[in-house]
Amino acid sequence: MAFTATDPGLVRPRITRDTNHRSVGFRRSSLRASLSSLVGALLLVLGVIWTLQGVGVLGGSPMTGVTLWAVLGPITALIGLASIVLGGVRMRRGRRK
Repeated sequence: MAFTATDPGLVRPRITRDTNHRSVGFRRSSLRASLSSLVGALLLVLGVIWTLQGVGVLGGSPMTGVTLWAVLGPITALIGLASIVLGGVRMRRGRRK
């Protein structure tokens, strides 16, 4: 039994794209952006607390008055702020699509 090019058994099924594929990508990017903003907010709060403890404004812990925390605090806060900004940019980009 010979198969020809017109034989229906040899024709590959046509793959169609789902028209809702953008909504899944939007939800995923929106979730990632929200998570980035949430982590950024936590880092920002931690950075401010560490800075205040390192400088000696916020007392009551072994970190009070230690220069290391006065240096690491602003760095952590800046990383958190950058994460919040990038999360906001991702959210805005996701809405445009």
